Amino acid sequence: MKCWICGGLANTREHKFKKSDLIRSSTTWAADDQPYFVGGGGMRLIPSPNAKIATFGKVLCGDCNSARTQPFDRAYETFSRWVNDAQEGIMTMPHLDFTAIYGTDFQDSVLNLQRYFIKHLGCRLASDRYEIPAGLAQSLWTAPVLPFSISLARSRVLGEIPVRGPGILGNHALFGTYSQSRESTRGPYITGVVVGYLDVIVRYAFPDRYPWEGDPIDHNASTVRLGLYEGPGSGGHLADGLLPQSGQSREFRIGDVELTIPVPSPDQLRYILSLDRPHPGLTFEQNIERRLRISHAILSPFFPDMTMQYLEENLSIPDTDALWRIVFPPKK
Repeated sequence: MKCWICGGLANTREHKFKKSDLIRSSTTWAADDQPYFVGGGGMRLIPSPNAKIATFGKVLCGDCNSARTQPFDRAYETFSRWVNDAQEGIMTMPHLDFTAIYGTDFQDSVLNLQRYFIKHLGCRLASDRYEIPAGLAQSLWTAPVLPFSISLARSRVLGEIPVRGPGILGNHALFGTYSQSRESTRGPYITGVVVGYLDVIVRYAFPDRYPWEGDPIDHNASTVRLGLYEGPGSGGHLADGLLPQSGQSREFRIGDVELTIPVPSPDQLRYILSLDRPHPGLTFEQNIERRLRISHAILSPFFPDMTMQYLEENLSIPDTDALWRIVFPPKK
């Protein structure tokens, strides 16, 4: 695999969370003192700072992962340390003052902070085998970094879980546009990262915004307005699988069971699309069987109780159509 930044041999892994965040999240790394990773599969313990669950695949060469992007990592580490030291006190701050974090010469550091999140996005795209925008690597060396942007919002929750602060680590779902004909995902992209009591909303050429978001960071401005997410009813969130202005819920009911459908992995999407689909030339029984198999492929990785027998007894034909639209929403 090639390094997505320079095209050389990708022989190193990048952390999903900075190693400094991981180290700060645990004192002993004993079984009862391990941080949580909050992702599409729920909350999972991270057994060590180098655990594979905490890293992307090999997507960078050694030079790009260390020397070339080291200023970006340092800018993020300073930012993360300050935010985590502030803890819940940040909930009372309507603005973030970059001079309090980086000093009076803040401009280069804020620009490098943005570049850290560009690096993080690129590593995530490469690891998930999504298409990397042609200009993404180049934006690591330009100013401003448009069409890439980030905003910050205060929040006490992760999805509906009322927990934030040191020891809780998370990357929100990554959304792009999936092409069934090309079997690939491309931009525009939107995702997010958890840093203490802040949600960092990361986007590349994605124009729509949540109503609770803060303003986009400008590296020449000493302050930025922080948004405030107050839970369900605030206008959707990446943690709920809702895109800005999409109006599409990922809530789903099967029988007496209420579910929130997680975002499938790229491999799972490819598997779902490889299955035979219903069409008018089949018998009614054959169409039903195909619908059930597709629905089971969508649900079973997340909900083991959703067996074929349970789906046969509780899933209707309109349900299967609605489930397909959640996983493969129609284009605007």
